[in-house]
Amino acid sequence: STAGWPTEARVGLDWAITHALEDPASDQPISWSSTGVPQHFEIRAYPPISLKDAKLDSDTAPSCRRFELRADQAQRRYPGIACVDAKGVWYIPHSHVALASPATELSNKSEPARRPK
Repeated sequence: STAGWPTEARVGLDWAITHALEDPASDQPISWSSTGVPQHFEIRAYPPISLKDAKLDSDTAPSCRRFELRADQAQRRYPGIACVDAKGVWYIPHSHVALASPATELSNKSEPARRPK
């Protein structure tokens, strides 16, 4: 559980999982660690799965993938399934868990207006 982790570490792990899910399946895992927690993880994402395999009955057809977190401590594995909704947000089906993802478009509205020379 990440309940005792600093918010920044929890969000960072979500971003890494989201990144792995949005990239095509690869033989190379994504390594993730944070200075805020002692654990180190490898994240592996696998090819898309069917709604039946994800145990979803839905009129809308989300894209779902299996993934796995592998912790370096005690060689633990945490398998899961994540689906992406119509807004592009990855979530864990049959739960209230939505994965955080980094902003794709940023603007700096606080930048002062330029003065003409």
